[in-house]
Amino acid sequence: MVTSEFHAKSELASSSSLLSPSSLSPTSPSNGTLLSADPHIQHHLTVHHNVNKTILSSRSFTSQLYSYQVYDWSFETQNSLKEAFFYGYIMTGVIGGRLAERFSVKHTVGTTVFISSLLSLTIPFIASYGPSAVFLARLLQGLANGMIDPGLNTIFSRYIPINERSLWGSIVYSGSSLGTMIMLIATGSLCQYHSLGGWKLAFYFHGVMGLIWYTIWQITIAERPQNHWFIRESELLEIQAGTQLDASKKSHPIPWKQIVTNLPFLAMVFASFVYNWAYLTMLTQLPSYFHRVLGLDVSKSDIISSLPYIAQSIMGYIGGMVLDRLRKNGRFSITFLRKTFNSIGFIGPAICLVINCFSGRNQTLAVTLITMNLGLCGFAISGFKITNVDLSPTFAGTLLGIANTIGNVPGILAPMLVSTLVHEGNSISEWNSVFLVAAGLFVIGTVVFVLFGSADLQPWDPGHFNYRPNNIKIKKIDPNGKETRIATIEMKFSGDLNAKIKQNNV
Repeated sequence: MVTSEFHAKSELASSSSLLSPSSLSPTSPSNGTLLSADPHIQHHLTVHHNVNKTILSSRSFTSQLYSYQVYDWSFETQNSLKEAFFYGYIMTGVIGGRLAERFSVKHTVGTTVFISSLLSLTIPFIASYGPSAVFLARLLQGLANGMIDPGLNTIFSRYIPINERSLWGSIVYSGSSLGTMIMLIATGSLCQYHSLGGWKLAFYFHGVMGLIWYTIWQITIAERPQNHWFIRESELLEIQAGTQLDASKKSHPIPWKQIVTNLPFLAMVFASFVYNWAYLTMLTQLPSYFHRVLGLDVSKSDIISSLPYIAQSIMGYIGGMVLDRLRKNGRFSITFLRKTFNSIGFIGPAICLVINCFSGRNQTLAVTLITMNLGLCGFAISGFKITNVDLSPTFAGTLLGIANTIGNVPGILAPMLVSTLVHEGNSISEWNSVFLVAAGLFVIGTVVFVLFGSADLQPWDPGHFNYRPNNIKIKKIDPNGKETRIATIEMKFSGDLNAKIKQNNV
């Protein structure tokens, strides 16, 4: 699960890194290739910004010609290629969740990673057909990757006991940060090997790693714990005793009305929107901010850009471990803990972003604050990030699919806002506006989740002790002979376990 989350976000990180702009000035191609130009210009316009690690080692104009093509695409074109991934990503979340829940989580996640990996391998070839071809490939990758997280949440709800959700949720989602960190560093290093294809190696690397992951996934993953060939009986009993899944294994109808009107779920969706706004803004814009505003050497910006994701991975793990320990003590409810950790993961970054507005061009202070910003976001993983599994383990994939559909809209809106607010590229006041928008959303998201968020199992989940399925009706005849239909109450127990105890999340 960690590695699949790694693949999903490294796909985005590599493309965002390789498409990150640093200038708004155009250059002209020559005979199908682009001569290396001023680093501030080239860093903005090439298909992969990390090519500048070697191509742009000079601070003056050069005329070195490389054996591979570097495409002279406009700023607007590059932004559209970034957005293409999200256009696809937000369309398939619910589909992926339902496929995983009703048919096969193993094949849903595995197949989507396989398809995405093949597309990565083809992008260096289809780029010669123009940005429209790359846009289509990125769109298809988004369609595939949109199914990964809902599928992971489905298998997460089946394998992870209640009292270990926060820790393992943090470990699984740390794959996002690790994938981002590694791809930010790897793309720059790979692009230095000009004789082997330069920027193309980044796509080959990602595609090959995805195919290797797919092979390992197919060998090691089973649909449910009881079907796994490596699991011990003691482990199986512990998992079955610690999950809230309906033991009947029936395919239950989705209670759409209850879901879309459920305030705790809507609070989670809004928190996802807020979190992704800040996360994706940083992911797609940090290299440009570090280079244009702080004046960091482009040969070092990728390593520095990876620091916030290292911090997020570490803090996410610490947050999950601490929350689970507090939960086991029994002094605090899981809802209180989720809200507390989510507040730390939202208010802390908001404070860092506001302070950063006063850091000017102080490189050390700005990098420290940005690193703390994303690092503290790691606590939100133990907050809102896995509440869909708390609310409804049975429909965890579908819930996350809905949340991802809405929550990843910032992948489209945030770059648009940055383009609107940032005109000169190196203006501190313009970038401060970007940071203040994210900080304001963090504050609003905190209030909404504190007021309406919850981590209690919902009555419309089949694992709830008072579950009322909508599709099962019985007749009731009153003394006047009039028939009415009422929903039955199905008491769902897992073996001899008391569902009431599980409902209380003990």
